[in-house]
Amino acid sequence: MTITTREEFGSLLNELGLNGFGVEIGVGSAKYSEVLLSTTKLAKIFFIDPWKEYPKSEYDDVTNSNQKTQDQRYAITVKKLEKYGDRAVVIRKDSEESLTDFPDTSFDFIHIDANHSYEHSKRDVNNWYPKLKVNGIFSGHDYFDGRSRTGIYGVKSAVDEFCKEHKVIPIILQKGLTWYFVKTN
Repeated sequence: MTITTREEFGSLLNELGLNGFGVEIGVGSAKYSEVLLSTTKLAKIFFIDPWKEYPKSEYDDVTNSNQKTQDQRYAITVKKLEKYGDRAVVIRKDSEESLTDFPDTSFDFIHIDANHSYEHSKRDVNNWYPKLKVNGIFSGHDYFDGRSRTGIYGVKSAVDEFCKEHKVIPIILQKGLTWYFVKTN
């Protein structure tokens, strides 16, 4: 199956029979979270975000808002996802803090859309990859480098280096600058 946007991951996951656990790292106000819950047959999806204000020198991105806004986003997320019951698990931690909550090879699907700096992106792809099962889908958003009106990005370089090291070729979806691949070993 060929997909062109990240909104179509549900169809791909369903076709591949991936219906165990999923995780979205970087949630914001849960817009994409609802897409995942409504289009996939994943039994449970964990939604991880610290909903915390960071110093601009550490996280230069429009989603790095003041703590009041972060608290509002968290409340919006909890409210939006409560209708999905036990399928949606909201975790208010950063991606590194939450790693120890899950054993390796726990997930059928991992989607990373957190801090977009090169350093954080590199850490996230390296830290979360062992958590993915063989034949699972590893993916992320905002696959580009440089400064934009929304912040500083280094996702492309981090993902490209990771893929070169692991000898995989990511599939790049043109709409939304999403990357993904299936873990083969």
